[in-house]
Amino acid sequence: MIISAWNIRGFNKSVKHSEVAGFLAQSKVDFCGLLETRVKKGKADSILRKSFTAYNSFCNYNSHYNGRIWLIWHSATTQVTILEEYPQVVHCLLKHHATNRVFYVYVVYGSNNATERQGLWSNLSNFASTVGPWLVIGDFNVIRLDSGSAVYSKLDRVLINAAWSNAFTRTSAQFLPPGLSDHSPSLRFSFLNCWPDHPQFRSLVTEAWNHAVTDNPMFRLMGKLQNVKKELKKLHHHHFAGIKDKVQQRKEELADYYQIQKERQASSAYWKQRAKLHDLKYGDISSQYLYSKIKERHQAQVIGLHQHMLGSSIPVKAIDLSVISNGNMVEASDCASLIRPVSRAKIKLALFAIDSNKSSDIDGFSSGFFKAAWHILEDDFCCAIEDFFRTSFMSKQANASLVSLIPKKPVPQTVKDFRPISCCSVVYKTLSKILTSRLQGVMPKIVVRHSTPCSGTSFRACLLL
Repeated sequence: MIISAWNIRGFNKSVKHSEVAGFLAQSKVDFCGLLETRVKKGKADSILRKSFTAYNSFCNYNSHYNGRIWLIWHSATTQVTILEEYPQVVHCLLKHHATNRVFYVYVVYGSNNATERQGLWSNLSNFASTVGPWLVIGDFNVIRLDSGSAVYSKLDRVLINAAWSNAFTRTSAQFLPPGLSDHSPSLRFSFLNCWPDHPQFRSLVTEAWNHAVTDNPMFRLMGKLQNVKKELKKLHHHHFAGIKDKVQQRKEELADYYQIQKERQASSAYWKQRAKLHDLKYGDISSQYLYSKIKERHQAQVIGLHQHMLGSSIPVKAIDLSVISNGNMVEASDCASLIRPVSRAKIKLALFAIDSNKSSDIDGFSSGFFKAAWHILEDDFCCAIEDFFRTSFMSKQANASLVSLIPKKPVPQTVKDFRPISCCSVVYKTLSKILTSRLQGVMPKIVVRHSTPCSGTSFRACLLL
């Protein structure tokens, strides 16, 4: 299912009507919140009837004269129940027909007045106690000023609670180019390891990957991944939406046995990926063990990184270079070895060493995609890695990471009660593995044995030493 929100910055011009309608159709959006429409109530019905005939809609004119928030959804895929409406947020209950999943969505358009936003914070605080999975999406209109003249802004956000993480473990958020507005529409995407088993997978990826993208190797790789993502969304929508229900339907109808097995394999790959069972090689999708592992994993709550938990920053003293020069130094030959060109065989070895069931990056692609489509994207992927070793440049998309804290106990109180994890891109992970393998030959020369693990020695053993 695809949920989106977009601050459209005025919705009176017909060119914007067609642009948004095209975006919803092309991206297969099931539910969308349009913000800051600036449309008077008398014109709203006319716009919705003319440009969005295939959709149901709701506007919060009862709570604000300008109808700050419009909700548009496909009734064929989604059932929406409006629970509460306020000037800055609309609270609704969604049911996805294909999966029968039910969850809450809060669409936000915060006021640009800090005093008025207090009402928004009060509403969201009340919603936070809602039982069940919920998602908050929209434009919060919040900026941060530092002591100087710099202004930091991240207006558009997508927030979820722990129940959502447990129910939808493969959720990701995507912020698209702004287009006709100065705000980016946000979408969700996550690669599933069962997709490569579909007969159309290779042809779809090949066609999308071969679209010309002119830029340096790193940006070219990121651009082609965006092209592929559009086609994979269509593949999932047509063939994999509600895969669990399809398996059950095939059983009840006593359909062809071979077709049932194919769909069971796809469903098994999906559930195994969710369970993160790295040691599970064989087993039935219906086994109690598999589902117990999924439930066990769901008990780990993923929460965002908050500044108040980490404390305030403190000044850090500069490194005393004279102290460093008294210790062991890296030799010139070692320096040359660290920055030497990397072979394509080493690149492939590093990539294929990444578990396909590891959590995907912010962009939704796991290592499973790169392995499945290696014969198609090998050249572009290797060029991007080789370009990094030549220029030391990595694009923001490849370098971006999502940092989360995993609770170590049921009721965490301080930051030491959490274990930090970071979801990095596959490009980043591949580069890290290559650099780590090179550092293994250098580190023993500059760090004494009892200070760091050498080959075959654990961190705990070194601490005991």
